[in-house]
Amino acid sequence: MNRSLGKIFIIALLPVLLLAKVSVSVDKPVVYEGDSVVFTITAEIPSYEVKVDGKTEKTKPLTVKTVKPTKDPNAAVVLDLRLEKREAYVGEAIRFDIVFKRRLNARVDQIQIEEPKFEDFWIKKIDGIKQGSEGEYVTQTYSYLLFAQKSGKLTIPALTAEVGQTVRRNSKRGMNDAFFNSFFSTRMQVSKIFSNEAVLDVKPLPGGLELFGDFNIKVSVDKQEVHANKPVNLTVSIDGV
Repeated sequence: MNRSLGKIFIIALLPVLLLAKVSVSVDKPVVYEGDSVVFTITAEIPSYEVKVDGKTEKTKPLTVKTVKPTKDPNAAVVLDLRLEKREAYVGEAIRFDIVFKRRLNARVDQIQIEEPKFEDFWIKKIDGIKQGSEGEYVTQTYSYLLFAQKSGKLTIPALTAEVGQTVRRNSKRGMNDAFFNSFFSTRMQVSKIFSNEAVLDVKPLPGGLELFGDFNIKVSVDKQEVHANKPVNLTVSIDGV
């Protein structure tokens, strides 16, 4: 999946309204790729009397900068994208892992990992989540099989995860009721983390082959002896991945 970087220029053309004041704004000047930006046009008309003189008022162009998401490998929570190998043939199954890592002292109350959907790949999810540890991190591994649908150097883009932590609200009521506090005095604080990218070098199948995998082929006949001109049943069995 190719994602272009750069700047987005937004220009709005509005008809001139007599004594009208027109302004435009965006809710944030810098965003990560894929995030949304709210573009607002505000017009103030102090009088109901409107004259149209054929002129056009053009607002100033606004600039929104998109930045590439980055991963901090030493953060309290980390998202790793891992491939079992960097080269494969078209259609070959490649194990693909998403590893969520959390330091022992980092509390995580909620996690939502982006489901992988990659252009030029067919993806099969492997059931189950593997729990483990790496150094001072505890890990959760989500595994998939990738099948490249074309040859070339294919980029697997960074994935995201939303990590939630329950925090206490500042209560202004001065209430000490335990039931009330347990349900109404906390909120979920959510932050977004990014994984790394990966590049897979996919080669075309050699010799014009159309299948790739690990196969077993067995051949058997239903008779070991037979008279001339009598039929024999030959069975070819193929199994594998």
